Amino acid sequence: MIVEDLRRFLVVARTSNVTEAAEILGLPQSTVSRAVIRLEEEYGFPLFDRIGRRVQLNLQGEALREHAVHAIEQLDAASESIAGARDPDRGVVQLGFLNSLATWLIPDLLRGFRSTRPLVDFLLRQDGPEALVEAVNERHVHVALVSPMPQDRGLNWAKLHTEQLCVTLPSDHRLAGRDRVRLAEVESEPLILLRPATSIRETVAGLATRAGLRLNLSIRDDHVNTLRSLVVAGIGLTVSPIPIGHPQAFAERGLVDIPLEDEGATRDVGITWHRQVRLPAVVGRFIDYAVEYQSA
Repeated sequence: MIVEDLRRFLVVARTSNVTEAAEILGLPQSTVSRAVIRLEEEYGFPLFDRIGRRVQLNLQGEALREHAVHAIEQLDAASESIAGARDPDRGVVQLGFLNSLATWLIPDLLRGFRSTRPLVDFLLRQDGPEALVEAVNERHVHVALVSPMPQDRGLNWAKLHTEQLCVTLPSDHRLAGRDRVRLAEVESEPLILLRPATSIRETVAGLATRAGLRLNLSIRDDHVNTLRSLVVAGIGLTVSPIPIGHPQAFAERGLVDIPLEDEGATRDVGITWHRQVRLPAVVGRFIDYAVEYQSA
């Protein structure tokens, strides 16, 4: 079957007149007629009832028209997608990112990138680091912003920035006036942390192990913003990542973020993508933008 035959068939079906369809298509009437005849021969059924100089879709023609419309739409979408893969200024970027980056880094990156490329769309996915690495490997996302650096040798990684971990506590807490604090000073306090297998949770656990601490873990959740809201409610303290150069990224009334002075109380955030996948041009441009944005 020739796709152009389907396109010509649809114009005839819309106009109910081969001559009019030929004029719309800018083709000889015989060319349009042959397209319809080829389809009828292929399916073994007439597709139109001839009524004088006009034609009208019969039941078989109606069935073909319904599916032909869908098929042409899908083929056109595929053509646009393939063409867009070569265009660095349009297309879709499938982007995964950590929940803790949702309130500052992701809005900043998307706003800046789309300010010069308004035709670019983003398909976003929030998740934990392990799930995001899997999503990159399974081609569910083009790129992901994760921490720590993936150990998978099949993935590329570019560091974007380093975040300082801070103890987040109420502004009336006994330590609220301090410039820095050690994890040992909040060992007995109820701590609200992320679930295991997250970079922040693993870093805090490592700090506690090295210092010989037994932390008082009371609540676990998946979102940094939820943890901070629970601190506002007086339920406990948490540890939040405060991006260097963005001290107000998670600022909230009634909360104080005090940097941990324990060695290693930081996390590196970077962008990762698959080595063997040929990415659309717009995704490569986004990777370059993210790296340049964070180094500026």
